Amino acid sequence: ELVAAAAAVASLPPAPPAEPLAFADFGCSEGANAVAQMGAAVSSARAALDAKAAGAAPPRPITVTHVDLTDNPWGTVFKCVAAAPGYADPPRSFVYAQGSPSGFYSQAFPSGSLALAHGAATFHWGSSAPPSLPDQCLFPWLASDPAVRAACAAQAAADWAAILRHRAAELR
Repeated sequence: ELVAAAAAVASLPPAPPAEPLAFADFGCSEGANAVAQMGAAVSSARAALDAKAAGAAPPRPITVTHVDLTDNPWGTVFKCVAAAPGYADPPRSFVYAQGSPSGFYSQAFPSGSLALAHGAATFHWGSSAPPSLPDQCLFPWLASDPAVRAACAAQAAADWAAILRHRAAELR
């Protein structure tokens, strides 16, 4: 699905040559899965862009920004980037990192700036724990107390609304 999405994104109307096609990966963790998935998206988009340009124009650059919490193991992410042939390939593609203290619950990019946003197994983290949780509750959504489960469901619903609102603003 991600490869098909990247190919579709590459068919967007032409932009000024200097404007990169911007992709974002929300929740890159240690990088192995994120780099493989975003690498496939970059390859697909690059093939579509190259076919569209057919050598008539300079290659449109692609940027990929990996977003995660500030305490993410960023060194490991860039080891994965360095080991991925052709992924970071200036001037055709550039890879960046962005540490966010708030996770994915706020807008991370300017409105209308992203062509592709990706998040795999990252949104299971909550922005905060409901205040009614007992300290020893490791997996509150599995709690036997219906009030605890309801509080977790309400927090998850608010988090998803925030995530989707901000991603919708960022995508063009």
